[in-house]
Amino acid sequence: MTLVIARADMRISAVPQEDNSGLFYFAACVTDEDCFTTPLKYRVHGRYIETQEYWGERPVSRFTVDLTSVDLSSPNRLSKMANKLYRSFRKSELSLAELVFFRVYQDDNTAVWMIPFTNNSLVWMQKRTLHL
Repeated sequence: MTLVIARADMRISAVPQEDNSGLFYFAACVTDEDCFTTPLKYRVHGRYIETQEYWGERPVSRFTVDLTSVDLSSPNRLSKMANKLYRSFRKSELSLAELVFFRVYQDDNTAVWMIPFTNNSLVWMQKRTLHL
């Protein structure tokens, strides 16, 4: 039995422009451990509305994103795991429906994001602020 590990590099950026709203960017690049398959690249841009809610006693930020741009590469070959992600990304590309991302803070600089693909996957990320 051959074990294939998928690697996913993801980027989430929320750029505030007004109170509780702004521009939202999500990008993912997925490949297998040894790069035998073509990398799967997916990017979405849109405008978000941020609302606050609580899950138990934990504060959660909800980002409802109205998509304005979706870009999905068409890879030649995919691993089984990447193929599952590809189908989920493709569905959002075809529908251009709104996407909902949740951010659950671990502390002031780290959070777990629930992304709306493959049954709401969880992704841990560090916060970085770009000052211009």
